[in-house]
Amino acid sequence: MRSHDNTQRQSDDGQSSSGASVGMLTRSQRNTQRRERAPPEVRNGLGQNRADDVECASTSSSDVYEINEVVVISPSPNCGEKTDSDEIEAELIEHAMELSKSDQNQSSDSVTLSAVLDKLSALLDSDKMTAIAIRRSNVLHDAMRALARPNFCISNIIKVEFLGELGVDGGGPKRELFSIISREIFTVFFDEKGCIRHNVVALQAKRFMYVGQLISTGIVHCGSSFSFFAPALYKYISGCSLGDIDIANDEVANEGIRALLEKLHNADTDESIARICSDHCDELQRVGCLILNWKMKDKERVIKSIKLHHVILNCKAELDQLISGLQALGLLAEIQHNPHIFEPLFIYSKRSSLSADVIKDLFIVRWSSEGSNARMKEEEAYMMFLDFLYNCEAGITDASLQHVLQFFSGAISIPPAGFELTPIITFDDITKYPLASTCAIQLTLPTCHETYKAFEEHLSYGFLHHGGFGLY
Repeated sequence: MRSHDNTQRQSDDGQSSSGASVGMLTRSQRNTQRRERAPPEVRNGLGQNRADDVECASTSSSDVYEINEVVVISPSPNCGEKTDSDEIEAELIEHAMELSKSDQNQSSDSVTLSAVLDKLSALLDSDKMTAIAIRRSNVLHDAMRALARPNFCISNIIKVEFLGELGVDGGGPKRELFSIISREIFTVFFDEKGCIRHNVVALQAKRFMYVGQLISTGIVHCGSSFSFFAPALYKYISGCSLGDIDIANDEVANEGIRALLEKLHNADTDESIARICSDHCDELQRVGCLILNWKMKDKERVIKSIKLHHVILNCKAELDQLISGLQALGLLAEIQHNPHIFEPLFIYSKRSSLSADVIKDLFIVRWSSEGSNARMKEEEAYMMFLDFLYNCEAGITDASLQHVLQFFSGAISIPPAGFELTPIITFDDITKYPLASTCAIQLTLPTCHETYKAFEEHLSYGFLHHGGFGLY
């Protein structure tokens, strides 16, 4: 049985929502430093010809430019021979550029995914609420229908109701909704390699725009991950030009095309490359590689063109429409500004795979007083729970680790930025089945079972057949 409550707890390891670097100099402080180091004539040039909005000034002896918040003075073409002032100006330029590079590195290194998501979620209107009613049999359809409503506002706080299920959404139903949406988006719109399926009907109905909006909403509202995108698609989303995107062979879903790429890769003479291209001229024509006399010098260009066509260009209209949806709630701008930190939300990584130890380490345990009878039962139940997790990992139980995670959190994967609350384990000596509050991210284990077999049977049944929120 899963229940809801509105109890809000603060995470012990909460991070600041500010992404600003500590110790960075402000623009005015940097300018003050430069004026103090400069001789009088340069100091006057730095100080006199600047407005608060950084105007570029020009005098008879020098031209002033603003580059990355750094004032650079360059000699005028009409100035005379090189002087001590010129040498100091050159020194100032070098020092200023070093400061700028240092500031940029500090800013990039100090930004975290949690901080950026906190900044985006702080822009939501916490005083207004938007309700979504969802049928479990039509989750993705109902979510898109809600987005299409003229009065739907994704910047309001979203409350989710699964039809026929009890409970008030304190975060758990919303996490489960976007976990299901993530899975269904992948199943319906993507192939097994994480590339978008070409779908003209969905494109005309603007469904890819809705997909982008749902991804933005899930990430900003509850930190959900959609980690099924091919790396090349994410690079394109993050602003890389097509010419700068390296595509791996295994990102191509079509086995025949992967075999062709392997043949091209192994070709080592002009004759072999020409023979391969002649045998596959129809495919090369579809890709747009129209060359009469193929040579080894063309090999890399042909390979890149084939991969680019099948991974990106074949679905570019759909991908561009999805990108337009990612603009919602300011997500796209942050992705393109900090592409590296958003990768875990979009690209699958084996490092994010579930394990028994990963789930175990999520929890803090609320024990009864040490030495009490209740504490002895709790410790035995906890040890059986650890055995259960390791058996899930080994695949010898009916339930999986993903079933366990979804039961107590509503999520099918651990958010890359972590849960907003620290998951808790509590105990109950009356119920035979596990209980959970997905809003509080709390799992309650039964302590009444005397054997591991009974414990496993009831936990597996509870994780697999809970029936929804507020239901057995």
